[in-house]
Amino acid sequence: MKEDREKCIEAGVSDYITKPVDNNRLLSLLRVWMDRKEEGKKQSKSA
Repeated sequence: MKEDREKCIEAGVSDYITKPVDNNRLLSLLRVWMDRKEEGKKQSKSA
């Protein structure tokens, strides 16, 4: 539900996925967040 997503984002979550889970969407979101985590590690090592 659109309202649920908006409430979650306003509460501070980083992302949102609905049920039933679309496997392709889930994997896509995981890739995004894993890449961001790796970027953070690279930046902290170079600082």
